[in-house]
Amino acid sequence: IEDHGSTNGTYVQGQRVQRAEIGPGTGVRLGNATDGPRLDLTAAAGQAPVQQQQQQQQQPQRHAQPGAAWPGQQAPAQHQPPVHHGRHQAPQNQ
Repeated sequence: IEDHGSTNGTYVQGQRVQRAEIGPGTGVRLGNATDGPRLDLTAAAGQAPVQQQQQQQQQPQRHAQPGAAWPGQQAPAQHQPPVHHGRHQAPQNQ
């Protein structure tokens, strides 16, 4: 894990860190060593931590394209001009 100069810090095993190796069972807190949000890390079922690291390194990095939605969401609809069917006739005065 790496802290990119955050104001409140990143804490591993109660110590503020700039960069640290973490894995299953490592205590990580964000913002405060005692009561900041805690990250719970677990290994995937049936995989050792080394196997997980190798698998993650083999997966290509995915970068969002401009205008792309988050996974599971649709991109916003594009504005479409109104469609008129048939001829429009002005009201007739009698």
